[in-house]
Amino acid sequence: MPYSDKFLSELEKSRRTILQYIDTAQDIVFFHGWGNIGDKLIYWGIKDLLQDIPYRQLDMRRLGQESGHTAIISGSGGWSKHF
Repeated sequence: MPYSDKFLSELEKSRRTILQYIDTAQDIVFFHGWGNIGDKLIYWGIKDLLQDIPYRQLDMRRLGQESGHTAIISGSGGWSKHF
């Protein structure tokens, strides 16, 4: 089933907003998690979003050990209070 024009328009708007916030970052670090296929889809989506932007990719377990200008932290169910 193809996506609606409204969905695609909102998706592009969201994409532009996120990229606008990181446009001037000198050093971007993407912290990724691990988990099930849903977490992998989030991870792949972020990588797709950042495809034209230089960034370092690190495991979320190194979150407190790294530094940089801008951190992008992958979302997942692991941020839920249940986990």
